[in-house]
Amino acid sequence: MIGALTTPDNLQNDYLALAQDLAHHGPAACKELPGDFATLTQRVEAVEGVHFAELATRLNAIRYDLDDFLRQLIETGVEGAVKLIQRRGDHLSLPLLRGM
Repeated sequence: MIGALTTPDNLQNDYLALAQDLAHHGPAACKELPGDFATLTQRVEAVEGVHFAELATRLNAIRYDLDDFLRQLIETGVEGAVKLIQRRGDHLSLPLLRGM
């Protein structure tokens, strides 16, 4: 998400990277994706000294709604993962990914 916020003109690469990670790790990884920015913040800031919300807010120069931005990033990543899985022929994972 930080990469997507800092280089919005490079979003396609961010979507592709997420899609590749999700396709590699499968449906279990999708179940662990945060549902909103607050949940993501809570997970990341569990690491001592990390101030994710502050950083994301500072980097959000375009002023995205961060919940919507995260949702779009995840949805596009999952769609890309589905396409990658279809190409490699692992059709057993598709219903699980599509249900995300």
